Amino acid sequence: MGAWELMAFVTLGAIWGSAFLFIKVADRHFPPFSLVMLRLAVGGLLMLFMTTMAAYYSPRLRSHMKERLFDMSTVFQLFFMGLFNNAIPFTLVAQAEQTINSGVASVLDSTIPLFSAVIAPFFLRGEQVTIHRIGGLAIGFAGVVVVSLRKMAEGREPSLADVDGYTMVTLAAASYAVASVFGRRFLTQLDPLPAATGQIIAGCMIVTMGALAFDYPNPPAKFESHWNFMKTAPSEGYLSILYLGIASTMVAYLLFFYLLRTIGSVRQTMVGFLLPFFGIIEGVIFLGEWAGVSHLQRFVEVLGAFMIMAGITVVNRKPPALEEDLVYGEEESAGEDAQLLDEEDAEGGGKRSQGRKGGG
Repeated sequence: MGAWELMAFVTLGAIWGSAFLFIKVADRHFPPFSLVMLRLAVGGLLMLFMTTMAAYYSPRLRSHMKERLFDMSTVFQLFFMGLFNNAIPFTLVAQAEQTINSGVASVLDSTIPLFSAVIAPFFLRGEQVTIHRIGGLAIGFAGVVVVSLRKMAEGREPSLADVDGYTMVTLAAASYAVASVFGRRFLTQLDPLPAATGQIIAGCMIVTMGALAFDYPNPPAKFESHWNFMKTAPSEGYLSILYLGIASTMVAYLLFFYLLRTIGSVRQTMVGFLLPFFGIIEGVIFLGEWAGVSHLQRFVEVLGAFMIMAGITVVNRKPPALEEDLVYGEEESAGEDAQLLDEEDAEGGGKRSQGRKGGG
């Protein structure tokens, strides 16, 4: 991994980890459905612009989109992904962070690979249930229990609101896992950029219906009147929405695609290990989430995070020979993708070159 790839890797982890901080801030001013609706609207519009520009300069991508995006099966797949990869998990996390810390949310949300390991063997070929995978699941989900019950280390029981929050974030991770397995099964023939754009727009449409149904006719008790929260939200609320839409959606997807192309999917998935690190640190520094919390609770929270990461490591562990083949295959595939893009640049001529120079 070169210097640029390492920088992109750490930046992506920091962006995804910081999303929990900004969700916590935006939660103070927007109800969950509206928060997610605004986030996906900002991110969807920016991704649509990026996809349009990419299609304009790439005849191959333009032809691919015309062929695939108007197929009804593709539309269904994008709405399925929009529901399980955006609408459901984003809304559950936003609702959960009204009662639990952003750091805890980031730890529980990092369990996505554990749920994927449970679901994948039923739907994907080559995914098997093995002894080491069962052991990894046991360690990882034990970490979830440790984080959720950390208050019991001091003899206190977690409140019902805490339990609801932990449950919602865990269900959000399961929803991400469903989308991950579904995408690996059905979306392999669709270019990643329009696939990401399509699912974000579909998710925005879905969650908008939720906002209209739950936030506007009958706003929650803490918001005074119809549309009031949209009118009175301070700048920090809207800045948080912009960050979530621009950084945590558009920039994160671009970095994701860059890493997928340069280092391959095997190494790229390791970015998930950075989420709890950045989530906990940023919550402590900027929101003071450990203020008044005993050292024992802090230790148990970090212990649970390490248990989850250890479980994910064991679950994803491959035999040495197979792991070497996978990494080599990813690097070879990344090289082929780069070669195809270079050939496309040559075919596109000066028009494409000028577009790239203009973009910096």
